[in-house]
Order: sequence, then C-alpha cells, then structure tokens
Amino acid sequence: MTRTQIRLDTLSDVNKFVEVMCQLDEPVWLEDGGGIKVSAKSMLACLYSLEWSRIYCMCDRDINTYLMPWAV
Repeated sequence: MTRTQIRLDTLSDVNKFVEVMCQLDEPVWLEDGGGIKVSAKSMLACLYSLEWSRIYCMCDRDINTYLMPWAV
C-alpha cells in the first residue's frame, strides 16, 4: 500500500482531486495520520479532510503520478 502526503487547500483543489480519484478502479483513501480514514472518491469526505493538519492519500497500488499536483 502506498501512502503519500497531499495538500488540498481550496474547493477547486478538492473538485479536481475527486475527479481524478474517481477515474481509478481501486479504492483510494484519505487518512489524517491519527486513525480517521475516509474515501478519496467522496466530495463530502474530501471537504471534511480540509480540517486536518495533515492529509495522507493511500491506495493498494502506486498512484503517485496521479497525486503530483497535490503532493507535499
């Protein structure tokens, strides 16, 4: 499983991020580093993650090329 720290600052970031994640067949998750985990394909979940101090994106395969615009 790959785990990459990302940054989502604006509603536009979230919209584009969810659009890209929904193109993937595998489940993709966002995690706060403290045990909270939500779907990266959910607009509501991604909006919730804006409150976190750190956001990690996790997937069973390497999706770093998709995450480049948001990678920290």
